[in-house]
Amino acid sequence: MAKLTDRACTNTKPQSDRDVLLGDGEGLYLRVRPGGSRVWIVDYLIQGKRKKVSIGDYDSNGGKAQTIDGLLDENVLSLAQARMVAAEWKKLRRIGIDAAAERERKKADTIAQEKAEKEQPTVEQAIENFVVQHIDGKKSADAVRYRLNRLAIYVGTMKIRDVTRKHIISSLEKIAQGTRKGKSAKQLAGEVLTTAKRLWRFAETREWIHASCIERLRRSDFDAKPRKRDVVLHIDELVKVSSQNSLLLG
Repeated sequence: MAKLTDRACTNTKPQSDRDVLLGDGEGLYLRVRPGGSRVWIVDYLIQGKRKKVSIGDYDSNGGKAQTIDGLLDENVLSLAQARMVAAEWKKLRRIGIDAAAERERKKADTIAQEKAEKEQPTVEQAIENFVVQHIDGKKSADAVRYRLNRLAIYVGTMKIRDVTRKHIISSLEKIAQGTRKGKSAKQLAGEVLTTAKRLWRFAETREWIHASCIERLRRSDFDAKPRKRDVVLHIDELVKVSSQNSLLLG
């Protein structure tokens, strides 16, 4: 098969009723369409299947990228650049790699990663989801919102996935400074921690985070142990107390 020239690529006239294929070897063709567009095609056989893949438009000056992936992204190739792509893809096929399929897989992975990144909520967005789904309508709603919003002052715009234990510790230490009417700021920091743990567990169940980074923190780490009247029993503890009271009364 005679090799193509830039003159042939540029001057071949389109046909009104069909594509014109100009072959160059190595499975490389220039497809001249009825409308006049000129597109590079690589035709090859791999794993018993024949594939025809468009690799970009013909341009005598070609693309500016220095790599094959870059040229394919630009979607414009000169004759020399199209030959380089065809030759490289042939080398890869010899070791069992379908370069076009691999490129599509990487694109799909990139799109999936970008989508996942967009779906990753900030702390403020996680708070809103948590409050709407679990807190709104309850008597504690205002208090929960207040505590979480205090935390959001420091880390609200961060992706919850990116928040570390150090971020939370720093935020709680800032909250713990000073005083608050009727309650020490340290106590408030402890309440914020307790509520934040609930938020992080919520985030973990939604797979926004792999695991809570603050579960092992304690109110005592901030000198913020709850006063006796602040102690809240878990459901299993309430059942135990109820059973003991029934025995005493019985």
